Amino acid sequence: MPKLSEASRKVLAAQLDVVADWQLTPREVRAARRAVASEHWQRLSNHVFLASQAAPSEMQYLWAALLHGGRGAQIGGRNALVLHGWRESIKPPFDIHLAAGRSRRKNPSWVRIHHGCDPTAPAGSPTRTNANRAAIDAAQWARSDREAMFILVSALQQRLVSATRLVESLASNAHRRGLILEVIREYTGGVDSLNELDFGALCRRYGVPEPVRQVRVVDANGVCRRIDAEFTTHDGRVLRVEIEGMHHLDPDTYLVDVDRHNDMVLAGSDPFLRALTFTLRRDAAPFMRRLRDVVVGEVALTAS
Repeated sequence: MPKLSEASRKVLAAQLDVVADWQLTPREVRAARRAVASEHWQRLSNHVFLASQAAPSEMQYLWAALLHGGRGAQIGGRNALVLHGWRESIKPPFDIHLAAGRSRRKNPSWVRIHHGCDPTAPAGSPTRTNANRAAIDAAQWARSDREAMFILVSALQQRLVSATRLVESLASNAHRRGLILEVIREYTGGVDSLNELDFGALCRRYGVPEPVRQVRVVDANGVCRRIDAEFTTHDGRVLRVEIEGMHHLDPDTYLVDVDRHNDMVLAGSDPFLRALTFTLRRDAAPFMRRLRDVVVGEVALTAS
């Protein structure tokens, strides 16, 4: 173990045995390099040491990425959201915002550098952007639109972010801006459910016969329910479709929906499909084509 000051030992302890060269004195940096050469320590980047030869944990890599960014750096994106309590795991790549005027070369493959820190970042260690900006950034940097949707909806469900603050955090040139705004509006009920005219237009576009609307169904508890659309398939069976807004993804609403669905099935209700208005607005083709195939007889309807 290199000889370190009491202050440096406290830094190591607070940072899970990860330390940057800029946190050490010149003498301590030379001692750290000797420890690496003697295989007591290891380098995680050209600026960061790990005071151990054990395989680094994901949290140690996260600390290393932050320290690699230098003074004033902040953790951003999905990992910042995890630090705020999002129920997912820390994992690479690690997105790091650099302070103004700073730059880094020879970045490890597991570090992604971004410029521009969050002036509203909360106090805390390790430093990270606020939850709303973290969610917006994570949605921008997600691998797909579906992953971006999951990030935003789950963060809203878990009450980590505010719809209003998300919109305020969204830059005018943000990647996926339209998608992000649509998810927020849909989730918070700012967009009405797909109305009957909209769904009727989709049916005509994809060659699906006009449905019967707002069908009354009595569930197992004797409660009268309404289903948005009902079709009679080519072989005389009944198929119903319930069109739901994104607020149905909220855990409390989802549990109510499950009970409602079960009550209808127990009452002997015919099978019904569930479709999100968000899906029908953005990419209706897969659902509508399968619906058409079942209703007009190109594929068989499997019993539920």
